[in-house]
Amino acid sequence: IPTGIKHGTVSILYNNELFEITTLRKDISSDGRHSEVEFTGDFHVDALRRDFTINALSYCPFEETVYDYFNGIEHLKLGCVKFIGNPESRIQEDYLRILRFFRFYGKFGKIIDKDSLDACIKYRSSIKKLSRERIKSELDSILNLPNYFDVIRLMNDHSILQEVFPISTIDIEKFTKANDIANIFGVLLNIKTKYALLFELSGIVISHTDLINLKFTRKESSHINKLLSIKIKHSNIDDEFLKKIWHCNDDFEQIFVKSKTGYPCHVIFGCYDDVNTSNLQKGVLYNTAMMYIVSEIVVNEKFKHSILPVMLFDINKSDIVKYIPDFDSLIKSLGNKCEESTSMYCLITEHFFHMMPLSEFLKIHTNMNETLWKTLFFQVLFSLYKLTERITQFRHNRLNLDAIMVCVKNIDNSKTLYKVGDTKFFVPNAGFDIKIGDYDYASTTDYIPNAITGKKPYNDYYDVHYFFTYLRLWMNDHSINIPKPVLNFINDIAPPELIDKNIKIDRNVFIRDINIGGTVTNYWKYKVEGIEYYIPNYGYLVMIDTNYRDFDKSCPDNIATDPKRERKLDGSFLEYCNLSQDECIQKSFDMFKSAIDPNVFDQDFVNDNGVKPPEDILGLLTNIKNMADAKPSINIAYYIRHFMTMFMNNRVGGPLTEIEINHVKKGAVKEFRKGQILVMTDLDGVDKFVIHIGQKNDISRIITKDSIDPNVANFIEKEVPTSSLNEYSVVEPIRQRIKINESNLSEDSLLETYNVE
Repeated sequence: IPTGIKHGTVSILYNNELFEITTLRKDISSDGRHSEVEFTGDFHVDALRRDFTINALSYCPFEETVYDYFNGIEHLKLGCVKFIGNPESRIQEDYLRILRFFRFYGKFGKIIDKDSLDACIKYRSSIKKLSRERIKSELDSILNLPNYFDVIRLMNDHSILQEVFPISTIDIEKFTKANDIANIFGVLLNIKTKYALLFELSGIVISHTDLINLKFTRKESSHINKLLSIKIKHSNIDDEFLKKIWHCNDDFEQIFVKSKTGYPCHVIFGCYDDVNTSNLQKGVLYNTAMMYIVSEIVVNEKFKHSILPVMLFDINKSDIVKYIPDFDSLIKSLGNKCEESTSMYCLITEHFFHMMPLSEFLKIHTNMNETLWKTLFFQVLFSLYKLTERITQFRHNRLNLDAIMVCVKNIDNSKTLYKVGDTKFFVPNAGFDIKIGDYDYASTTDYIPNAITGKKPYNDYYDVHYFFTYLRLWMNDHSINIPKPVLNFINDIAPPELIDKNIKIDRNVFIRDINIGGTVTNYWKYKVEGIEYYIPNYGYLVMIDTNYRDFDKSCPDNIATDPKRERKLDGSFLEYCNLSQDECIQKSFDMFKSAIDPNVFDQDFVNDNGVKPPEDILGLLTNIKNMADAKPSINIAYYIRHFMTMFMNNRVGGPLTEIEINHVKKGAVKEFRKGQILVMTDLDGVDKFVIHIGQKNDISRIITKDSIDPNVANFIEKEVPTSSLNEYSVVEPIRQRIKINESNLSEDSLLETYNVE
C-alpha cells in the first residue's frame, strides 16, 4: 500500500496487521517544521538524521548485527535520553523534538542530560511554530505514560507546558495528588480526564471552541467541558475531585469499584420496597433472578448484551456509611430518603469494562453519525430478538435509557457476526456494546409472575415501541444532534402518526413499447447519488401512473381555489405544503415499499387475468421488500445500490488496459466524491477500477468485484485505506465491454442521462 511514496514509505498488510517500510534517507534542508530529504543506501547517513542516540540503532537480520553509531545501547542502559551531536542543531531541524525529548525521558529516562534539557529550554518558544495536530499527538503520548505526572511536573518546572497551552501556572501538587487518589481506588484516569485536570488546575477558562482550536476532537471537547462544568473547590480536593473524576452517572447510587486483586464491578445500594425482603416476585430479587436466567444465553450462545450478576446480599446502612461517609447527603441530593430502620441490599454486577448508562453515553456523544446510531439500534433490537427467542413471552416492560448500559471499547476495523435465523449480519465495531439490565419489571411465563407488573398480554413489539418512544421523548428534552435518516427511522418504528400508502405495482405501473433502434443495444444512464447505472433498451419503458388528481371528488370552487387545501399531491414545491420534509421522505419510502411488494401478485391478481412475473423476479422483489422492511435506510438510493449492481459500470472490479494505466493520477490529493470511479492496486499488483462510496477518516468504502469476469456482476462492498486509491483521468473515457459483435459502450451514444441527487 503506497502510504507515503513521497517520503519513501510503503505499508504491508500481513495477517491483518500493517507494517510500515521506509527507505533510508538523509536531510537536505529543514525549517524547524518540515525536512526536505533525499534517499540513500547508507545506514550511518540515515542514523545521522535521527533525534536521539537511542533512536539511531539499526539491526541487520542477515548478519545478526546491531549497528550502534552513537552509543545508543549504553545510553539505554543508563536511562539517558541524549540528542545526537549538537542538541541545538537537532532541535532546530524539528522543534517537535523538544516534546519528544520529554516523552522519551518519561519512557526510558533515569538521569537527565543537562545539555539536551538546556537546549529544549532555550528553544521552547519555537514550539508554537508547530502545527497543533503534531503538538496534540505528542501530548497524548506523554499523558498515556505510566509516570505522566512526573513528566508534566518536569515540563511545568521549565515552562515548557506554558508554551503548549495558554496557561501561566499550574497547581502541579494537586495534579499529582489526583493520580495518587486514583491509585488508592485502583482507578485508571483516562486521557480526557487528565486534560481536564490540567485546565482546571491552571485556573483558565477554556471553551468548547478553544478546545477544537487546540485540535481536540468534538467528542474529547464535549467530555472535557462536561468535567470542567462540575465546579470543584481547590481546598477540598479529595472529595470534590473524586466526584468530578468518577461521576459518570446521574444516579449516585451506582458506584464504580475495583479491588487491586480482583475485577471491576458495579456496586448498587438500594432499599427494599417490601417488608418481606425474601419476596422473589418483585424488585431487586426478581431483577437478579432474571439476570441469572439470561446468563444461560450469555454462556451458551456467547450473547454479550445483558448485564451479568455477581452477588446480592443484605446490608445495614451503618455499614455503608463506614465506607462512604457522605452517603446520606448523596441520597438526599437525589431526592430520596433512607431511614436507619429501612432494610437495604447491595447488588454487585459486572463492570469488567468501562460502562455507563445509555442516557449518559448520549449526553457525552451528542453528534453521533448515522453509522453509530444504526449500530446502537441494531444491538438493542438484536438483544430483544434473542431474549424473546429464548425466554417464553419475555417482556422487559421498562426499557428506558437507564436500563441499558454502554460498554465503551477501542475502535478498530473488526466486525461482529450476528445471526437472525439464517440471515447473517456483520456489524462494524463502533467503539461500544450495549448491555441490558434492570429487569425489575420484566415478565415471562418461564418464571414466577412479577408481582409489580402482573400478568401482561404478550406483545413482542412492546419493548421495541417503549424504547424508541422513550428515546424520542428524551431527545426532545436534550440537545442531541440526530441525522435525519435516524430520526425518520425512530418515527417509523414508533410513529407519531400513520401515513397512507398509495402506489401499487399492479395498479399504477404500466409498460410502454418503444423502438429498440436496430441491432445494437442502446442505453439510458441513471446517476443516483453519484453512482451511475446503465439501463439497456429492450423495447419498453416503465411508466408510473400515480393517479394523483388534486381531488377524488368534485368540490365547491372556494375549496378548489384555497392554496391551503389538503391535496393528493403534496410536497415542498407547493406554497403551502401539508407535509414536513421528513414526512415527504418517509411517505415516499412507504410508497416505495408498497410498489415493490410481491404479494400483490396473488391469486386475485391471476383471476383478474394478470400474469405473474418469473420466479427470479419475484425473488428479487421479495429480497428488496425484506430489506426495506428491516429499514437499514429510508433512502431509496440505498436499495438501488444494493440490488441493481448488474447495471453498474461493468469495468468496475476489472483490470485496466496498458493504455488506461497511463491515465492513472497517482500521488494526487485523496479527496473523492461519491460514485467516482477510481483505481486500486490489488495484492497481485493489478490495477483495477473501483467505485468510491464514502470516506471516514483514512478508510474508504468502495464497490468492486470478487471476480474480474466482466460478464459476472458479482459486485461487493468493502473498506480499504484511502491511501490505496488513485484518481483516473476525467478527460479519458472508461469504455465498457458490452457483448460479442458490439462495440464498447461510449458515453456519447447514450439515449438519455438522468441525474438524481
